[in-house]
Amino acid sequence: MGNTIAIVWEQTGCWAVALRRGGLPAGCRLIETRSLDACREEVRQTPRAMVVCEATEQNLPRVLRLLVELQATSPETRAMVVGARAMQRHESLLREAGAVHAVFSPRRLSTTNAMLQRNMPAPVCTTDSLEEFAWSRLPWGP
Repeated sequence: MGNTIAIVWEQTGCWAVALRRGGLPAGCRLIETRSLDACREEVRQTPRAMVVCEATEQNLPRVLRLLVELQATSPETRAMVVGARAMQRHESLLREAGAVHAVFSPRRLSTTNAMLQRNMPAPVCTTDSLEEFAWSRLPWGP
């Protein structure tokens, strides 16, 4: 998973720090953005990324639009939502809009590593043949 990328859209940087401390798969590169436009630009440049967006009461409509937009325009992009505990009441709505996971406490991020690995888009095939690529993805090897 050395070429996977997580794009984080948040205002403070707190969630990015928490993700770096144990919520990301090994070898995953993290890109921080502070605005919706910057997040969209990163997704445009890296459509095979995991987007982690912070939902707040103030930006909830924009987060929901982004989740729906990603499903429609970037089907290889996955999205995870993070937020304060108070935002947990919106979890069903966020998942319905397209979030594959939602976390409402930085302490719970350590449990998301396996989920992120399952939901990260597969790396682009760089081997010579489809057969080599398939063998390289098997847990027991060739």
